[in-house]
Amino acid sequence: MDWDAVGAVAEAIGALAVVLTLIYLSVQMRQNSKLLQASLATATRESTNQVTGLLASDREALRVFYAGVSGRAALDELDKQHFDAIVSLYLEALLQSYQQDWDDGLQRADWMLKQPGLQEFWNEYSGLYESGFRAYISEHMRDLVDANS
Repeated sequence: MDWDAVGAVAEAIGALAVVLTLIYLSVQMRQNSKLLQASLATATRESTNQVTGLLASDREALRVFYAGVSGRAALDELDKQHFDAIVSLYLEALLQSYQQDWDDGLQRADWMLKQPGLQEFWNEYSGLYESGFRAYISEHMRDLVDANS
């Protein structure tokens, strides 16, 4: 056997090894992407559940929340701060959904985004959020209001 033949066989084995490695890495990346996506969706659900858990376990928070969604003007200053904190938690969960491009999480927000108290909060504090999220929520609120008109 001459060295040219050995070199050709080694090159063919090397090329095959590269192709197999690329296939393996592709499969691993796909699996990792699915796992990451599931993990991010779980984290978003947990953020939303944090608000739900607060409302389910604390009657005062529940009272303040439902008084506030009708309009923040009906709340005294301490209740307004309590309502704003609850809404901030909820909007952080929506921000996670937005950043992850998770439409299901965003669509679940329709009821909240229609509420006058949340719209008042948004008008006052929307500047605290990144511009893309701010535009998304503002546009979505307008669409919801227009659909109800």
